[in-house]
Amino acid sequence: MKQRTSDEIIHAADDIDWMVNEYYEQCKSKHIQRILEIGGWELGYLPEEYWNEAGVRELIENWPAEADDPPPFIPGPENTSDVVALTEIIGQYDLSGDPEFPQASEHEYFAVLALELVGWFVHHAQQPPDLNRAGWCAIEAMDALCYAERLQQVAGLLDELSSERNKLSVLKGDIESASNEKAKEKISLQAAKAARKRHEETDSMRQEVIDYWEQHINPKLSAEKAALGMAGAFPLSHRTVRDYIAAHKKTLKVR
Repeated sequence: MKQRTSDEIIHAADDIDWMVNEYYEQCKSKHIQRILEIGGWELGYLPEEYWNEAGVRELIENWPAEADDPPPFIPGPENTSDVVALTEIIGQYDLSGDPEFPQASEHEYFAVLALELVGWFVHHAQQPPDLNRAGWCAIEAMDALCYAERLQQVAGLLDELSSERNKLSVLKGDIESASNEKAKEKISLQAAKAARKRHEETDSMRQEVIDYWEQHINPKLSAEKAALGMAGAFPLSHRTVRDYIAAHKKTLKVR
């Protein structure tokens, strides 16, 4: 509240009075609507031709003194504190868009209400003192202040949670990116096994070619001619057979 001007605080106090009165009016309207929709004992005090919104409202707002029953309980200034009323209604409104109390938060409104109640406490405590009202205002001011502090703490926790959530979101993105890169570097197990099998089959076939060459082909022949002489003996191309023989002859140091 230290950053707020006196004009902003006065404007917020006016908004609080409006919201509190709006809450009481909403409660009254809902009660009247309920009576009209499903009936109620209150209709027993009205002629049937007055069973409409205007008639029921007149009855509720001007309860007959001679009635056997007390008036129905409807939240109002005589039975409900401004703190309770503001708590019930403030969530209906977007508080951040008021240019005369910019970027407001709920806890600030309750802080303003506490300040207003302190003012009423001072007023009732002065001569002639009304200690009952002064005491009630003091208690309500404490309730409003405690609620404001609680809202501020909750707002702080929500900000921290939001910050941590953002950090986790970034971390999750980094992990997913790293996982995707790692996945690109990996090959499937089946692909690896297939590659290994092909390699083993190649080694086996190479050895068969070498064995055949050693047993049936004149080692003095060039690799090219030896491969021609082995044509059709293996399901391999002429070039592959030639390369196998040439590589083997190098290990034997035979031309």
